[in-house]
Amino acid sequence: MANLASEDYTYASGCALMIQCAMGLSLIEMSLRISHKVGSVFDFKELISVCEQGIVKSVEHYERDHQSLLVYKKTLNSSILYESSSDMLVLVEGFLNQLDHLANEVYLKTKPDYLVGINMIKQVREELVNNLLIKM
Repeated sequence: MANLASEDYTYASGCALMIQCAMGLSLIEMSLRISHKVGSVFDFKELISVCEQGIVKSVEHYERDHQSLLVYKKTLNSSILYESSSDMLVLVEGFLNQLDHLANEVYLKTKPDYLVGINMIKQVREELVNNLLIKM
């Protein structure tokens, strides 16, 4: 894994990643809630596509500096995203787990805010798993 404890890690890239991931997770949550309420007949592929674009963009932006997220990009496939809600959660959880591993190596000046961002996203993930995955 790349060593991120260096000056080339920028606060801006960390913030952008957190914002985009949070937006992506929110869209996943929204689409899942809608599909559950209408008995999975609602076509939410367009909403998932927006979510996918946001996450892909954040990963592309981030991996310019940190090659360790390339594994996630290789596993990201829109057909997988469309297969089932649980598959989407698995992909997002894998991405968040990689962020967890990176948390200990983040450049010291940005680490507190970075960790706050990770913790907020993890809370969203936990709510998704607790409230939605169990119902699938």
